[in-house]
Order: sequence, then structure tokens, then C-alpha cells
Amino acid sequence: MECPVLNTAVNADDGNPILRSRVGNALRSWTGRLQACVKEAQQQPDAKPDVDPKDVATLIVASLEGALVMSRIQRNDEAPRRVQSHLNKCLDQRSGDGLQVSEMEHLYLEALHVRQRVRSGTHVMEEEKIKDFAAEFDPQPFHLGETAARASIFKGLAASGWHTAAIAMRLRGLPLANGIIGLGEETAWLRPTWPGDRLHVDSEILDVTPSRSKPNKAVVSVRSTLLNQKDEPIYSLNAKLPVFKRP
Repeated sequence: MECPVLNTAVNADDGNPILRSRVGNALRSWTGRLQACVKEAQQQPDAKPDVDPKDVATLIVASLEGALVMSRIQRNDEAPRRVQSHLNKCLDQRSGDGLQVSEMEHLYLEALHVRQRVRSGTHVMEEEKIKDFAAEFDPQPFHLGETAARASIFKGLAASGWHTAAIAMRLRGLPLANGIIGLGEETAWLRPTWPGDRLHVDSEILDVTPSRSKPNKAVVSVRSTLLNQKDEPIYSLNAKLPVFKRP
């Protein structure tokens, strides 16, 4: 891994003030843009207003640059991956959008309609938890260690598909008051999940079919998609769910 700012900074000693000035300008521009992103995010209703944008920007830049130094010395990407995972967890804690399922509104049938979309909170996939889950439930070499994973079709440590599906279930893209009870479903794994990925679920209601015999019940067809921080689809689930009216 290479970083133009880092490479230039290495050569920007006291004997080259022009180069040193340019590196300083690049760092200020980088941190300034990150601060602007944090300030924009603080306009969201679930954000924490007491977070200092400059602190967050400095933490991100310093952590990433340090990880790149370690990566060059160790000749692997372990440090950047660990830093990415840690930063994602920090951002979840600071923004208040972690896995707070208990705080989500529980939906009854009256609140649902066709083409309605619901977005979940987020979850960061951690390297150690990928290995722990695989060791207990899906002990294949490419889920258990980096060396075997690099020699596999994945070319790197990837989470078990069942781990990914469990995270999608935990996030509960559609928080139904009576729980999620499947009457039939289709699933697909679309791409690997890597350590450090920040995942969320987008759900869309495709159909609502009222019950002929039970007026308080309907069968709701839902398409739920698990996406990463790049909004790339990781896993999809099409399900038919029984949903009830508010008692």
C-alpha cells in the first residue's frame, strides 16, 4: 500500500521547506474535508452533537497514516484492516447508529404499505468474530485464518455466509412488532464480507396480501438487502411474513 502524502512527508525534512509546506497543505485539506463531513453528519437527528469534528478528523488521518507505515514495514495489510475496523466501531459509537434494535420502532400492519423502504442501523464485521463464528459453525480454512484464506478463491479472510446472514437477521431491517416469522424465502450471497466491513440492511415491501379469514392479519412480501459501506449488495433475502394489526 502506498500513500502520496506519506511518501512525500518522509522526504519533507527541514532542508526542503517547499516540500514540507506542500505536505502541510495536503494534510490540512484532507482533515478539513473530513471535518466538513462530520459537521454535515451532525445535522442528522440521531447524531451526537458534542463530538468535536477536528478530533475525529485528526484521529482518522493519524490512524490511517500510521497503519500505512506499519503495512510498508510488515509487507501485509493487517494494520490497515485493524485500523479500519476500529475506526468503524468508533464512528458507530460517536454517531449513535450502532445495533440499538431495542430503540427502533416496532411496526404493525397499519404502518406498512407497498414500496415502503426501511433502513437498519449498522454493524461492523470484526476479524476475530469472523474466526470465532467459523470455528464453531462453519470451520472452513478460508474463514479461519489469513494464510489459508489468501490461497483460496477469496484471496483473503472472508466471513462465513451464515455469519453474514445472522448479522442481517440481527440488524432486522424491518422491525415487526410480532417478530419475523418466515412463511417462505429465497436467499442469495452476492459477494464476500471482509473484516472491517460496515453493514446495514435496506428493506422494501413488495406486496401486502390481507388474510381472507383473519381480518387482523396479512402476508407481507419483503425484499431485504445487506449492503457494505460502499453500498455494494452482500446478501439478499426475499421473504413472506405474517404481520398483524395493532391489538
